[in-house]
Amino acid sequence: MSILSLTSLAWMAGSWEMARGGACIEERWTAPAGGTLIGMSRTVADGRTRSFEFMRIESRSDGVFFVAQPGGRPPVDFRMASTSGSEIVFLNPGHADT
Repeated sequence: MSILSLTSLAWMAGSWEMARGGACIEERWTAPAGGTLIGMSRTVADGRTRSFEFMRIESRSDGVFFVAQPGGRPPVDFRMASTSGSEIVFLNPGHADT
């Protein structure tokens, strides 16, 4: 997938919301432009922000990457492993979700 083909991810642009276990998880994504999509999320529970994350999907010469910065921490890269329709899989074998 090249910079130009990030347009195939345009379906991600906009606002997404999910309720789970008394928490509301919101995500907002920009439309693809300039080789990136930019996103942010937050989780609100009991009237308080419990977590937030800055995110981006970017096209590089060596692939397409999801870059996560939970809580504003340093970025962690996840390389795109596959995409089909409305599903994208990003992997980072050296990073375990804790």
